[in-house]
Amino acid sequence: MNRLVIAVSLLTFSIAGAQAADATGRPYTAAPPVAVAYDWSGFYIGANDGGAWTHGCWTANPFIIPLLGVPINWGGPEGCQTASGPVVGGQVGYRWQSGAWVFGLEAQGNWADLTGSNPSSLVIFAGTANQTKIDAIGLFTGQIGYARNNFLLYAKGGAALAHDSYTGVLTAPLGPSLPTGFISDRGSEARWGGAVGIGGEYALTQNLSLALEYDHLFMGARDVALTYDPAFVAAVNHSEHISQDVDMVTARINYRFGGPGAAGTQAADLAVRPYTKALPMAVAYDWSGFYIGGNNGGAWSHNCWDANPFTVAPTTFSGPEGCHTASGATVGGQVGYRWQRAVWMFGLEGQGNWADLTGSNPSQLALFAGTANQTHIDAIGLFTGQIGYARNNLLFYVKDGAAVTHNSYQGVVTASLGPLAAGFIPDRGSEMRWGEVVGIGGEYALTPNWSLALEYDHLFMGARDVALLHDPGVNRNEHISQDVDMVTARVNYRFGDPAAGAQTDLSHRPGTKAPPIAVADDCERLLHRRQPRRRMEPWLLGRKPTYHSPFRRPHQLGRHRGMPYRKRHHGGWAGWLSLATRSVGIRLRSARRLGQSDWLQSFAACHFRRYRQSEQNRCDRPVHRTGRLCTEQFPVYAKGGAALAHDSYEGILTAPIGPLLPPGFISDRGSEVRWGGAVGIGGEYALPENLSLAIEYDHLFMGACNVALAYDPAFIAAVNHSERISQDIDMVTARINYRFGGPVVAKY
Repeated sequence: MNRLVIAVSLLTFSIAGAQAADATGRPYTAAPPVAVAYDWSGFYIGANDGGAWTHGCWTANPFIIPLLGVPINWGGPEGCQTASGPVVGGQVGYRWQSGAWVFGLEAQGNWADLTGSNPSSLVIFAGTANQTKIDAIGLFTGQIGYARNNFLLYAKGGAALAHDSYTGVLTAPLGPSLPTGFISDRGSEARWGGAVGIGGEYALTQNLSLALEYDHLFMGARDVALTYDPAFVAAVNHSEHISQDVDMVTARINYRFGGPGAAGTQAADLAVRPYTKALPMAVAYDWSGFYIGGNNGGAWSHNCWDANPFTVAPTTFSGPEGCHTASGATVGGQVGYRWQRAVWMFGLEGQGNWADLTGSNPSQLALFAGTANQTHIDAIGLFTGQIGYARNNLLFYVKDGAAVTHNSYQGVVTASLGPLAAGFIPDRGSEMRWGEVVGIGGEYALTPNWSLALEYDHLFMGARDVALLHDPGVNRNEHISQDVDMVTARVNYRFGDPAAGAQTDLSHRPGTKAPPIAVADDCERLLHRRQPRRRMEPWLLGRKPTYHSPFRRPHQLGRHRGMPYRKRHHGGWAGWLSLATRSVGIRLRSARRLGQSDWLQSFAACHFRRYRQSEQNRCDRPVHRTGRLCTEQFPVYAKGGAALAHDSYEGILTAPIGPLLPPGFISDRGSEVRWGGAVGIGGEYALPENLSLAIEYDHLFMGACNVALAYDPAFIAAVNHSERISQDIDMVTARINYRFGGPVVAKY
């Protein structure tokens, strides 16, 4: 006893002396800076969606037109207008980070549909409106930002480019040959200017991030030459001094290439940082994979009709005709792909629905008394991106993208009008209308592959001019606005391995439950290897030894050789870790007493290695072995370049002209090869070996060109002329690719 007391005292004094010597001889040094936990450096691509508005003012430069034989110099301000509408596009760039500061270069291209007009205040142009349209916007900017871990605030500045079209449109008819809506003059330009902006970006994962950005474009003032249609008057070709500023707000999603920006890349020593935030909880259900499903529900559409001015001699009619709601059932299907990172889910989806939405209201226009305006929607399509938050097998998500509807419009006689009985359809028209959709939904997974969802969508379909053909002779245009609301119940089937995939490396997070392993491996076989029959004394752990296995049912656990006691099943990775911990404890405390073989220590080391295995290593395994979808198998890409289209144009008679010119006769024709620009975005999924599937959206900016049309001599040879034809193309394709070369070698 005395020897023990003396030994403890000597040990205590020696430790205290060492600490004192160390404290006196070590000068004070400041702790190194805290390392940045997220690195924004690298190339990235992304997509954006939002809205923009532009303020422009027209001033006519002086020009001379004789009036009553006296030359008069015309010119002066014509007023201002605001053109607004949606924008959608993509961006590509590179960033590099130094400390907390981030620097970058970026190029952005957007399709736009900004349209606005105002009545001309110049006397000579009374009865006309000046109309501006911007159909494309490009930005080439530098960035500087300040990063707080995975949140980045940045400012940008550089050059801006916009493609503008200008037209003069008649708001009232000028004789029988110049109806309302006739384009009297037109011009276009590609305008360069400057851009400044500010934004905030939040990194959801090491590679994906969301951002919100505002940009202001200083496009200045330019002289634009306007060319008049000879049918109007050729002598008033002149130029307009047009000023322009653009404001744009976009929501953006970016994918950054390269490895994860791990903590420690910005500072070498993290030992002085006593607290680090734990990683997010791993999920037990994985929403990643392709899916297909059906939906059923109801929808309602709000429609307002406004008659554009038209003439029924000798009176001109126009004005609002009222609004109505078209409602009914809708049923259809959807197909899409989702990929999940931690608790965040991202997806792309295409949906097609048959619909039967019908509604009408009595026309408020005096000319159409006794008739009703009727709208019928028979098809709805949605092409959307999704972002959601998963709580195990419950998913909440929002969606945004493009919408298309097929609409039919008709006027219906509600009371007998002479020979026209009630129900007679005097006029009709139809269109395919594109717009934007936003939606929200919740989805619950019943099994690893089947899920149920409830979703609400709102479709902004805008306002369009629709030509209605009367029977007989009162052909006119209606300005029809439309919004659609849709609620559907959905069922989805998800393809792929039902096993849940670990989304996060949990190796350094104690006290949290990790997801189970989907496939058995060498660690499991090591557990069930035969053990020597040695008696484990319960006093070592305070209770009988407990074996936990996520791969065996409880009633199977007692049937393995070498298991000396009744086993209790707790399941899951927590069981593996507790067993590994107790195994190490048994090994250290009682190896000699138990005579235990090395299998316990080997088992603990094996499962700690498995437990610390990163998601990257799991993704590197061949697809046919793991059944797991990884981000490397689903690249998201943007594209841009040149486009080429071959176009043919024809004029076709819709009514007979004499005995030699029946309906369908081609009066004139022309063709051209047109060059333009293209931007696109897509996602591609790698199937086993060398095959891959992709879905891609492309927008082609084909511009406006003059096309010569040659008339058939049987019609009239003297009216050969040229048409100025503008063109934009939207294209959605499903693709399958075969990649040449050997299979990818698995990495371990």
